[in-house]
Amino acid sequence: LDTTGDLARLRCDVTWSGGRDTLWYAVESRHAGHLCTDRYDGFVVGLLLKAMAQGEDLTVRGALSERLHENLNRYYGAIVAEMLPALRPVQVHAERLDAATARSRPAGVGTGFSAGIDSFAVLHDHYHHEDRPGWRVTHLLFNNVGSHGDRDPTAAARLFRQRHAAVRGYPDRLGLEFIAVDSNLSDLLRMNFEHTHTPRNLSAVLALQNLFGRYYYASTFRYRDCFVGPSYDMAFCDPLAVHLLSTETLDAVSTGGQYTRVEKTRRVARVPDAHRFLNVCTNVAADGRNCSTCVKCCRTLMTLELLGELAPFAAVFDLDTWARVRNRY
Repeated sequence: LDTTGDLARLRCDVTWSGGRDTLWYAVESRHAGHLCTDRYDGFVVGLLLKAMAQGEDLTVRGALSERLHENLNRYYGAIVAEMLPALRPVQVHAERLDAATARSRPAGVGTGFSAGIDSFAVLHDHYHHEDRPGWRVTHLLFNNVGSHGDRDPTAAARLFRQRHAAVRGYPDRLGLEFIAVDSNLSDLLRMNFEHTHTPRNLSAVLALQNLFGRYYYASTFRYRDCFVGPSYDMAFCDPLAVHLLSTETLDAVSTGGQYTRVEKTRRVARVPDAHRFLNVCTNVAADGRNCSTCVKCCRTLMTLELLGELAPFAAVFDLDTWARVRNRY
């Protein structure tokens, strides 16, 4: 762990048949105490797909959570190999297995927040309509592990900062800590993000294990559409797989699969101030705003229109632009 200036960086040296690299995760220095320095869980989950692509077992010269070690070797690797047939199952070995007998579960409850439909739906259920301590969200994450571009690190870092600045107003209004996690994971993986987003994002969560006792991972698909098999999107297996990336002190939970996207959008329309902060755009050229013409923008706009909820979202979408592309869509 290096703390220099405003950043705390958790680093791990990686040696493989292609050479030597360093994988890192970085947060603002005031969050340094949340970074897990005694187990390599986050690094292992982040690098598992690399090892599977190379067909090389993954050996940890240090400690790994015992529950995670069991799940990766016995269950999770097999699911990933079904979803991505080009990858080969490998074994994870560790010098020491940590059963966390001397540690208590952290009190933090987290979820990712991109200000999209899925993440707002999680907040609808697990913040605005959740009163039980231990289940109500206390912290939000915003990760740079591939969703902002997985080919050009400089462009991805710029969009990461733009998007973070664009959506941080909502966590600020709620009084929730909004933690930005930067990483060079994409540089090492060199893989399609949609194929691999779940372990990428959960690796960042596991790097912050000193903070979280529970973490909600927003689903993309409803349960009836989920399966294990070759796919363009790893989210299809999330309800079966996300919990396998838990440890003795961190429960990873897939949530939202009980709803259709229309049902999620209806819920989001009821979330206070969502009409000021909803951000669903995938258009890199939009600089972190909603372009109102890409597939995700149009899908959301059409759904809001059918629900009779379009007008309140005029602050985050250009409704004149939508009117021009609506019939084509």
